[in-house]
Amino acid sequence: MYSSISYFLDDNQILTPRQHGFRSGHSCETQLVLAVNDWAKSLDNGFRTDIAIFDFSKAFDSIPHRRLLLKLDHLGIRGRTKAWISSFLSDRSQRVVLNSAQSSWIPVLSGVPQGTVLGPLLFLLYVNDITDNVSSEIRLFADGCILYRQIRTPGDYTSPQQDISRLYNWSLTWQMVFNTKKCHILSISRKRDRPTITCMLGTEKLSVVESYPYLGVTVSSDLRWHHHINTISNTATRTLNFIRRNIYGCSPEAKVLAYTSLVRPHLE
Repeated sequence: MYSSISYFLDDNQILTPRQHGFRSGHSCETQLVLAVNDWAKSLDNGFRTDIAIFDFSKAFDSIPHRRLLLKLDHLGIRGRTKAWISSFLSDRSQRVVLNSAQSSWIPVLSGVPQGTVLGPLLFLLYVNDITDNVSSEIRLFADGCILYRQIRTPGDYTSPQQDISRLYNWSLTWQMVFNTKKCHILSISRKRDRPTITCMLGTEKLSVVESYPYLGVTVSSDLRWHHHINTISNTATRTLNFIRRNIYGCSPEAKVLAYTSLVRPHLE
């Protein structure tokens, strides 16, 4: 089922090219390369880039089933395939077990089943239209979303807020709530004089940050990598010291295995 739907999506170019999560030929690296290249070109040309960072709250568990099936029908996934997916989502229950105590069973009325092959693909289809009517550059990776615009004229300062409002209205319509505590504004510029940014997500003011860990890389407001390198090297050093203290008397082979398994991956 996954292969058939994926072939249909690729053949008809349905998935937005701005989505890099859970897709063949797309990854964290492709997302980072495209985004960082845009920001670096803006710096080279002497301009600033304002980035709005979004994060959905319990994204995979929040998708309403009826709205998902409506979107599938709109995209051309109909008939027996749609009926099969409806059955795949229906009649699921869950309960909580803690030691010897357990709750009663309750029906699962929303969300795609996590740990399944088809779940991530259904999620991509549900958020696929979030890029519609957005004038700024927008990039998606699974349940993460960034929106950014190069600031060239005074009018560019207001454009990100308009697009943020569009995303907020989309989230209300499709019942996908943003986690405002993980939504931020980051301005990339090497100019000392930076105007104050005020962006609202609904009634919540987005906090302005000087750096943000995005897809495993800490992006700083000056697009230099000192903070990222220091963070990684400090993590690797702490792990190495832990290994030294705890396997001091082990064989060289065990020490090499511990280093290549626990320390080197951070640096790579």
